[in-house]
Amino acid sequence: MTRKHNFIKLGFFVLIVVYLLPFRSFAQGLNEDALKKGMDFLHNGKYDEAITEFNKVIQTNSTDSAEAFYNRADVYRLKNNYDQAISDLTNAIELKSNYAKAYFGRGCIYDQKSKYDQAIADYTKAIELDPKYAGIYYNRGIDYVNESNYDQAILDFTKAVELNPKKIKY
Repeated sequence: MTRKHNFIKLGFFVLIVVYLLPFRSFAQGLNEDALKKGMDFLHNGKYDEAITEFNKVIQTNSTDSAEAFYNRADVYRLKNNYDQAISDLTNAIELKSNYAKAYFGRGCIYDQKSKYDQAIADYTKAIELDPKYAGIYYNRGIDYVNESNYDQAILDFTKAVELNPKKIKY
């Protein structure tokens, strides 16, 4: 390759750095703003407005999309739209396979639908990813009781108490 070709390559690289990286930072800032607004709307019970903000982030297909799907799923859960919540949590997991919170959240929704086997599977995956969160063991223990698997329920309740003895209610 000639010196001229190397110079042209360097020029394109500089153009990318100078023009595209600030755009990425700008877009990321917009996503952060939309996530924050969405959470504010969610906490104030303005669910449709929250969905609109989370949709803005999801449409960017950015790294923030998994969090936006997770948060939008919470809105749908509060609106008792469990199927849409499950769909959003599944999308969050597809975007971020190590998203323990999304597995936990989807397990909670499956509980609402009395789909205990699916909830147990999601709680088990969440435990693989975050083995120190007592609430996952507690919820899975409840599901094991619902499935009449009392031995496993006792193990999970014991682990939940071991991890967080002050927070578990008896």
